[in-house]
Amino acid sequence: MIKREKNKGQSMVELIFSLGVLVLVLGGVVTLLVRSMSSRSEGFDRKKASELAEIVMEELVAEERNTPDIFWQRENLSEQTNTDFDGYEYNVGFSGVDGTADCVGVGRRCFYVEVVVNWTRDEEKSISFSRYFTDGN
Repeated sequence: MIKREKNKGQSMVELIFSLGVLVLVLGGVVTLLVRSMSSRSEGFDRKKASELAEIVMEELVAEERNTPDIFWQRENLSEQTNTDFDGYEYNVGFSGVDGTADCVGVGRRCFYVEVVVNWTRDEEKSISFSRYFTDGN
């Protein structure tokens, strides 16, 4: 006697179920990839803004050491750009600081300098660096 096996192939329900599971898994992977790329891009933007702020601050330190007469006459700089950093702009704020422990003495000058870098990708973001300068008299 010959036995016949029934249900040798996949049924339509099993096929639809396995396709659904596959779509869910692939959807999750795609979502993770998109978020990963976004985080990487945001990190790159922040790193580039930090580099610009560091360059501006280094230029100010060099100016204070090499041409102090010009440096101590500085005023706030707004909406400055650097051609190597397209899409980024920076502001430099100078605040006179008198009467603090480090800035006591006849003819002593002190500045609190803040460099703020702004950029826009999806939304406007900024990063700031600050430094205290004293003329050493």
